[in-house]
Amino acid sequence: MTGFASTDWIAVAWGEHPRAFAMTTDGQIMAEATLDSGAAPENRLEPLIGPWQAQGLAGPVVIAGMAMPALARPVPCTPLEAPVANEAGHHLVPGLRQSRPAPGLTRGAETCIAGFLDREPQFDGVVCLPGDGPGDTTLWAQLSAGEVVSFQSFLTVRLISQLLPPEDEPGWDDAAFLAAVDDARSHPERLAARLAQVEAESQLQLIGPPAARARYTGLLIGAELAAARPYWLGQQVAILAASPAADPYRHALAALAVPLRLISATEMTLAGLTRAHRLLRGQP
Repeated sequence: MTGFASTDWIAVAWGEHPRAFAMTTDGQIMAEATLDSGAAPENRLEPLIGPWQAQGLAGPVVIAGMAMPALARPVPCTPLEAPVANEAGHHLVPGLRQSRPAPGLTRGAETCIAGFLDREPQFDGVVCLPGDGPGDTTLWAQLSAGEVVSFQSFLTVRLISQLLPPEDEPGWDDAAFLAAVDDARSHPERLAARLAQVEAESQLQLIGPPAARARYTGLLIGAELAAARPYWLGQQVAILAASPAADPYRHALAALAVPLRLISATEMTLAGLTRAHRLLRGQP
């Protein structure tokens, strides 16, 4: 693609699989690019956006998920403020940090949340971002009056990826998943023992890969739901993710009769980056 105008800009969602969008000033996508996780971090941005810049796209580069922890803003606060320029001249969206009740740091979730609130400024409730940011960290955040009040992060998705059997036998045991969610949610102190039990049953061929996959996932999500209970109990919850990452969370929460909505995290992150670009230009 050629003929990029000088008024265009680049939006980058950093993470395990960095994505870039060549944007017009009115928020239209001109081109997209994605890199896998095989490249070294310091070498990933140039091959992602370099070809566009070589074709004439000379506008600013706005990046979510790359800002240093020192730039993070303490909650409660609005999820977004004007990006900060780094040594390379790129503009980084600051993350959010929390000291109490538990230390936490966001790397990209704040931009996704900002995009969501830009679309739904009156939302008062909880958002869940399964697999947010580098390292597949799930984040729950309480939103009120346009601010992130508090948040809590979990390594559930990363742990699931380490435990799941290979996909050599496709399938999923829905009943086993829901039973495991209920077991871990009711008795989170038994989590490690239950995981070991699933491993033993798999090795003894008492259960197949579909049941093992469902039970590992259900146990870990159930333990997360037990810890995140103050976030979802009695709340309206918006899951900002894409299938299949959102599916286990949606299924587990629906079984608990939690009011749910599923919203594209990619769309919300891009909306947040677009708002960050407006703030960079001095627009509200």
